This record gives sequence, C-alpha cells and structure tokens, in this order.
Amino acid sequence: MDLVAYQYSQKQYFQSFLATHHIYPNRYYRDHLVSRPELHHCLEDCTQNPPKYFLIPAIDDLAFELEEVRAMLEALWDKQITVLVIPDDSEESETKAPLALVPFEWMDPLPQLGHLPPAQKVQQQDWVELGMHLEKNRRKHHAEQGHQSIRMRQAPPTGKAPYGYRRGKQSYLVDLRAAPVVKGFYENFLLYGCLRSSVRFVAQTYGKTISVSTAKRWLTHPVYRGHLCYQGEEIISHTHPALLSALEAAQVDRLLKRNQRFAGRSAGASR
Repeated sequence: MDLVAYQYSQKQYFQSFLATHHIYPNRYYRDHLVSRPELHHCLEDCTQNPPKYFLIPAIDDLAFELEEVRAMLEALWDKQITVLVIPDDSEESETKAPLALVPFEWMDPLPQLGHLPPAQKVQQQDWVELGMHLEKNRRKHHAEQGHQSIRMRQAPPTGKAPYGYRRGKQSYLVDLRAAPVVKGFYENFLLYGCLRSSVRFVAQTYGKTISVSTAKRWLTHPVYRGHLCYQGEEIISHTHPALLSALEAAQVDRLLKRNQRFAGRSAGASR
C-alpha cells in the first residue's frame, strides 16, 4: 500500500497505534514545531511523488485554522490523494474504522489499514464534528500559547494568588495582612515539628482555620519558597519574595522526611 503518514508532535500515541494495528507507512513525517516545516516538506514530496493515501492522527495535525486545513485538503485532493484520519486514542475507538476525507463524488474503493475495518467516507455530520474538534483544539492551542508567554516573562500563572501573597504587575507581592499567618505557622512547625499542632496554633492565635492538607501544601509548595510552579511541573526559581527561607525550607524537608517513617494508620498507635 502506497501510504504516507504524518503527525504533529502532540499526538504521542500515534506510533504505538500504527504498530498495534500493523500499519507500515512507506514514508513517515513528524513535526516538533508549530510552524510544521516537516508538513511542508511532506507536501512537496507528495507533489513530486504522489502517494495513494495520506494518514494523520487527527484533523488538527494539518493546521489549527479551518481555512488552512481546507486549503491543504484541496491541494491533496488535486493530486488524487485520499486523506485518512485514524480514530482517537480512547479505548472504545481501538477497532473503529478510520475516516476517509475525500470529495463526495469520488468513487474509488476505500482501503483497509492493518487490522482496522475498511475506511468509511466522511458524512455531512462527520464534517460538522471535525469542524467542532478543530475549533476546540484551536482555542486550546491559543490558551497554551498564552501560558507559554506568561512563563517566558516569568509572570505569575493565571488565577488567584496563593494565601500570603497578592498579585503585582510582574510578580507576586507579599500580602502584609496574610503573610504573618503563614510565617507564624512555619515558626510553630519548626519549633515543635507537629503539623496538627501548628494548624491549631494558627486557629487560636490568628483566627485562621485551615485543613491539614492545606497546611502540608504550605510547607511543600514552591511558591512559598520564592519559586513559580506552572501546571505542577515546570518550576522557575527566585521570582518573588519568599515567606520560607532556604535554610528554613531545608529544615522543613528534614522534619517532613522524619515524620514519614511510620505508616499513616500506625502513627497514632499507643506505642
């Protein structure tokens, strides 16, 4: 089968999907950049040596804008290339037939890829669903670009500022009314090493009621150590004033590690 496969780097399951269903493309292209240079290279190769089938994981692999997708599809159709879209990566679609994006007047028989059922020609309602899927991913892409711009500027992530801080123009600023509560909690924990007693101390001294899970997050969250954390993964260091110094943070980590020696169900045992 004369088959060319292309994927945008966000579709991590594509290669395993091809191997599982014994689909072996003659040529394989993959992009890591939003500008998609490999896709343009692939289209040039298709102009010189047109394949019979062009396989992609999803419609938004071609582009995020509907007009660009339509232009690429028409360019491939002009070369009599059938564009195939495999099912998504959900469990119920593992044996679902791929969609063939071809003009309605085409009468060529549609292929069977590996162990999948024969491809089905896209219907009118399928085009509507593909358009909605493309619009959803376009909004997601724009949101990711905005978040990336925030990270490049080392600005705080969107949303409410953590307790003890307030939002400034470029970074978090210390909230003079809430910061003493957090610092008092740290001082009590460093003095006695007990999380629950520190929670009770904050409630009795400052009138601030917090849960034990919130208190533990205060001890471990990078934001209170002067670092920004994006989506729980990427950390940028020393972006705003810290409420917990580096020396205190090391002492907190040591105490937390010491307190983890016993399992949760045995920590309150009489022994």
